[in-house]
Amino acid sequence: MPKRILATTLALYLLSTAAPAGATDDGFFVLCHASNPIAQLAPADLKKALTGGTRQWTNGAVVQVGLPSSETAELRFVADAVGLSAQELLSRVQQQVFKGEMKRPIVVRSSAECAALVRSNVGAFCVAAKGTALTPDVKPIPVR
Repeated sequence: MPKRILATTLALYLLSTAAPAGATDDGFFVLCHASNPIAQLAPADLKKALTGGTRQWTNGAVVQVGLPSSETAELRFVADAVGLSAQELLSRVQQQVFKGEMKRPIVVRSSAECAALVRSNVGAFCVAAKGTALTPDVKPIPVR
């Protein structure tokens, strides 16, 4: 009996850690404007965009980050995708804004606000829950 419990626990642990960082199979995705030519983001590219390392997208649009105002599942998702804790991510963003390396993020309070931000700003991106209503000018971007 104890061997079975140990084996089950180990199997559950391995399954829970098997997904690659940034995988969008946990109910969230990154949204950007449909005119943004980016088809997917590597976790390192997402981290650069979130922390001021990328100032413009390849289409010339200025990067505008949309972030939740507090500890939310969306913030945890994006922090996990880039290998940071939510607090570390917010701290890095704050440092880069203070240094003038990036625009101040726009606070989004819901997935609907995220989609509205992206719809109205061609350089914006943020994280939304899967199932968020998307218009033709908003597209989901996988993080891989």
